[in-house]
Amino acid sequence: PRIRRIRTFSRILKVMLLAYLVVLPLSLIAIGAAVAGLGLTFHNWNSGFATLPMEAKVLFALSNGIYWLIGVTFYRLLNLYEAGVFFSPANVRLFRKLGYLAFTKGLLGVVTPMALIGKLAFPSLIFGVFGSPWLVGGLFGIIVSHIMDEGCKLQEEQELTV
Repeated sequence: PRIRRIRTFSRILKVMLLAYLVVLPLSLIAIGAAVAGLGLTFHNWNSGFATLPMEAKVLFALSNGIYWLIGVTFYRLLNLYEAGVFFSPANVRLFRKLGYLAFTKGLLGVVTPMALIGKLAFPSLIFGVFGSPWLVGGLFGIIVSHIMDEGCKLQEEQELTV
């Protein structure tokens, strides 16, 4: 029953993740096209992105790329959970990858404002580092992956013990 609950919850999370990463953006694009077709403007989004400097566009694209990699990695991890694989090197690798991706996204979020204005602002850097949930969550994911790795090694040793 516990494994069945985990598999069911994993399926629900996969559907929610797909809805969040695919259906929601497509619906926003469709709504934006409908609004543009009516000749209405909403916060002048059409010209907003085009007027951004190239550095901002690159950082925006990099941040969104990391965001999509996080979604794909999380989906792959949920596939393993749904298959009943809980403590394996594949889980550890995916969990560690999630941690590093989240940490990178947080670091990018802290550095982006300073890169765009061209100055290093020490107080905002400190507050950004300690106040970023992506950085803290990424570090937490990395440490959990190391703990899971040790758990996998202990499980392998226990299987070899007669």
